[in-house]
Amino acid sequence: MDGYWPPTLGLAADIISLLGFALTIYIAGQTKQIKRHFFSKVRLREALPELKDEVEGYLASLSNWSEDARNELTTQKFNSVRVMLLTLKGKVSSIELSEINSTLNLMWTRKWFAKRKIAHMTLDECWELADKMNAVVVILDQKIKDLNWTDK
Repeated sequence: MDGYWPPTLGLAADIISLLGFALTIYIAGQTKQIKRHFFSKVRLREALPELKDEVEGYLASLSNWSEDARNELTTQKFNSVRVMLLTLKGKVSSIELSEINSTLNLMWTRKWFAKRKIAHMTLDECWELADKMNAVVVILDQKIKDLNWTDK
């Protein structure tokens, strides 16, 4: 009788092990979702004022646009907004992500398989881009307001 176990006990142990494994995977997925949600809430609240300031600086530099000048301030603000949008891509949900991606695609339009920089964009294209930037800021601002509402 030493070392003998009934076959049903072995089967039950296998089933319990599989259920425990499935439960572990489910809990890991839920933990990842909670972590992403919390990180998104914290980071968005910090990043939005910076993004607003950069977009306002971009708008101000467009107001002082000169066709003859190199528009270094506009280029600088353009690049800082682009980098901020790239960093925010991983911290937003799919709705905001699609708007950020469309803005980034507009920032890097392709012509003859080469990426165009802001130096080659017309003033009208820059204003169109400013509209998209403002739309992203409004969407993210509304997301933060929604997050604040759900916290209460």
